[in-house]
Amino acid sequence: MDINSPDAEAKGFKDSLNIVTINEPIPLNDELVKELSTVLKQQYESMFEKFELENIEVTTLKDKKVLSVKGGYTVMNYKAKMEQTLIPAKNESLVLTCTYETEKAMADQIINACRESVASLVLSE
Repeated sequence: MDINSPDAEAKGFKDSLNIVTINEPIPLNDELVKELSTVLKQQYESMFEKFELENIEVTTLKDKKVLSVKGGYTVMNYKAKMEQTLIPAKNESLVLTCTYETEKAMADQIINACRESVASLVLSE
C-alpha cells in the first residue's frame, strides 16, 4: 500500500509474494520450531494490530522438510492473512511470504495462486 499516494486505489492493500534469502542454513528441529513460534508471534504482534498465530509446523514440500507459518492480522483497517514457508538449503535458507487481504472477492484465488507458486519452486542444492 502506498499511504503517500493521493490516489485512493493506490492506498489499498497490496497482496504480495515476497522471497527473502538468509545466507545460512537453518536446520529444522523441534527446539527451533518452539523458539520460532514464540519469537515470530512476539515480532508480528509488535508490527501488526491483532496478530494471531494460527499455525506453525514442519511439513514437506517436494520431499523436503519446510517450516510453514500461518497467521492473520489487521493493518490500517485491512484484515490480512500471511503464509510463510521457510525452506532450508545446504548453504542458505529461503523464506517465502504470501500476504493477502481476506475480504477481497478473489481472496481464495489469490492465496491458491501464491501456494501454487511456492509449490512450483525448484531448488538445487
